[in-house]
Amino acid sequence: MTEENLQAALKKFEELVREQSARSDRIKAEKDFIDYEKLDKIIESLYEDKVEGKISEERYLKMSDTYESEQSALKERVKTLKSEIEKAKEQDDKILDFMMLIHKYSSFEKLTPEILRSFIDKVIVHEKTKVDGHYRQTVEIVYNFIGAIDRPIWGDELDENN
Repeated sequence: MTEENLQAALKKFEELVREQSARSDRIKAEKDFIDYEKLDKIIESLYEDKVEGKISEERYLKMSDTYESEQSALKERVKTLKSEIEKAKEQDDKILDFMMLIHKYSSFEKLTPEILRSFIDKVIVHEKTKVDGHYRQTVEIVYNFIGAIDRPIWGDELDENN
C-alpha cells in the first residue's frame, strides 16, 4: 500500500462525502429558506386582505394557521439541514487532518507505538465464526479523524476481482 494509493482512496472518500451530503443539503436548505420567505409574504398579504375586508376573520385564521405551521416545518427543516451541512464540513476537516498526518509520517524507518497511536483510535476484534470449515475472524480498525473505513482494494487485488 503506497502513499499515493492511500491518498487517492482518501480523496475519493472525501469527494463522495462532500458530494452526497453537502450539495444536496445546501440545495434543500436554500430552497426551503426561499419557500420560508415566500410564506412570510403570503401571510403578510393575507393579513392585509383581512384588514381590508376581502376575507373573513374565520377564513384568515384558518389560512394563517396553515401557512404558519408550514413555515414552522420549513424553519425546522432548514435548521436540520444546516446542522447536517456543518457535520459534513467537520468530516471534511477530519479527512484533511488525517491526510496531513499521512504526509507527516509518509516516510519513516521504523513503525513506532507513537505512529500507531497517531493513526489508530481503536482495534475491534469480532467473534470468530466458522465458514466452509475454516474459522474466520473480522478485525475492524477505527482510525483517528475518519473512523472505520471499508477495506479498500489495492493494486494486484483489483486485477484479481475484475
